[in-house]
Amino acid sequence: MDKNALSLNLESATEKDVINLHGWFTNILEIRQWGGPSMDFPISVMQFIAETKLDQLNSYKIVDHKNNMLAFGQCYQRLERCHLARLVVSPDARGKGLGKYLVEQLMLYAPKSITTKGFSLFVLANNTVARTLYEKLGFRCIDYPEPMDSTMAECEYLIKDN
Repeated sequence: MDKNALSLNLESATEKDVINLHGWFTNILEIRQWGGPSMDFPISVMQFIAETKLDQLNSYKIVDHKNNMLAFGQCYQRLERCHLARLVVSPDARGKGLGKYLVEQLMLYAPKSITTKGFSLFVLANNTVARTLYEKLGFRCIDYPEPMDSTMAECEYLIKDN
């Protein structure tokens, strides 16, 4: 996919975008791969908006030249790294390299106010498609440096140094 030919842009996500995002998830497996093992399904739009913490986290979307949202992701400071979270590509746009593009754009344009030694993210151990993508982008799995609660037992912690 030639991203430039499609005029893709990384922009800040809004509540309207999160409402659109809510419709991308059709079952518990999908929503937990995106939001973590403690996410519920079905989930109301209002609860979904609250769970995204849009008012607390830097939230972004990839849009095409027609302003269609193709991907979504968040980032914030965690353990001296820019932590990438809740990364997802629209079901209609999967398999076209947009996941890679989203992660690359977030790493490139992550807020400069985040003091960082690099990047981090969590991925469910059974999400082999996402894990393969992150490893191709230079992320590596390490032990999480703090105690984790039992809901995170299914997750792996990946980092990429600057």
